[in-house]
Amino acid sequence: MSALRVGEMIRQARRKQGLAQAELAGRLNVSQATVSSWETERLTPNDDQLAVLEQVLDTALSAAGISTSLTWKDAIVHVLSSSGEAMAYSDITEQIVDRGLRTSVGPTPANTVYAIIHKSLHDEGGDSPFYKAGPGTFGLRVHQEPAAQWSPDEEHSDGLEEVVVETDRTIIRALGMFWLREKVEWKRNPAILGRQHIGADNVDFAGQRGVYLLHDRHKVVYVGRSVDRPLGQRLYEHTRDRHSGRWDRFSWFGLLDIDQNGQLNPEMPTASGEAVINALEAILIECLEPPQNRRRGDHLDAVEFIQRPDPEIDRKKRQELMQDLLSQVK
Repeated sequence: MSALRVGEMIRQARRKQGLAQAELAGRLNVSQATVSSWETERLTPNDDQLAVLEQVLDTALSAAGISTSLTWKDAIVHVLSSSGEAMAYSDITEQIVDRGLRTSVGPTPANTVYAIIHKSLHDEGGDSPFYKAGPGTFGLRVHQEPAAQWSPDEEHSDGLEEVVVETDRTIIRALGMFWLREKVEWKRNPAILGRQHIGADNVDFAGQRGVYLLHDRHKVVYVGRSVDRPLGQRLYEHTRDRHSGRWDRFSWFGLLDIDQNGQLNPEMPTASGEAVINALEAILIECLEPPQNRRRGDHLDAVEFIQRPDPEIDRKKRQELMQDLLSQVK
C-alpha cells in the first residue's frame, strides 16, 4: 500500500476523532505543517510517529506500510522525514538501500540521489521539498531552522545558484580503500570491480584515472598515478615489476565520474586551485588518518566503493576443482 494511502488514513482518522491538524500536532509534539505534510504525502511519519498516531487516532496505520517501489524522490523524502534532520547524500542513499525502498538501485545510487535533489532544487526552486544544509548535505524544508540554508556567498540568499553550479564538489569523484589484490584476475586489462552499496550493480574501474597506493597490509609502500595509462593497467604492471612481492592491497582515488549506467566518463574534470588543494587535503587525511582530523576532512564528498571479486576467479576455481575430481575418478 502506498504512502498516499497512509496520508489519507491519517486525515480520515483525525477527522473521525474531531481533531484539527493543530490539535493533533500538539498531542504529537510536532508542528501543524508536519501533520499537513503527512496528509498530503510530502512527508511520511517514521515508525515511532506511526506508533503514537495509532494510539492518538485509535486506528491501525503501520499495517498500511510503505511502498517498496518508491520513486527516487519519494524514497529520499521518506528517509529525510524519518531522520528529521539534514543528512549527507551518501547516508541518504545507504538508508534507501538498507530499507529496501527501491527494488532496483542501479550501479551508482549515490550519484542518482545527488542528481535528483539538485534537479528538484533547480527546477522547483522554493517549492522543492529539499534545502541544502552544507556541502553534499541536504534536508527537508519543513525541518529547516531559520537561516539554515547553506550558501558560500551571502549575496545569494536562496542558495540555489550554488546548488546548480555544484562548486562544492571535489575533483575526487570515487574512491576505494584497501582493496585486496587476490580478488582481481590480473591481466593487461583486468576487471577492477566495485559497487556503491549492497544490491547495487558492479562498476568496472579499470579505466579510472587518478592516484593510487599500494599497501603491505595497512602500510603504504608505493604511491603512483594513472594518467597516461588507466588504473587497471598500472596496477597490472605492479604485479610484474620490482614491487610485485611487496603489496597485497591497494587504494585508489578517481577523477572520472560514473554515469547512471555504470560507465566511466572519459572526460577529465577541470578544477580550480582551491579544488585541487581540497582534494590533496582529503586524500592525505583519508590515507594517514591523523587523530586530530575528521575522517575524510571537510571537502571529500566522493563515494567510497566496496570491492567485488572478479567472477573469473571463482569460475577458474570451480574448473580446477572439477579437473581434480575427474583426475581422482580416473
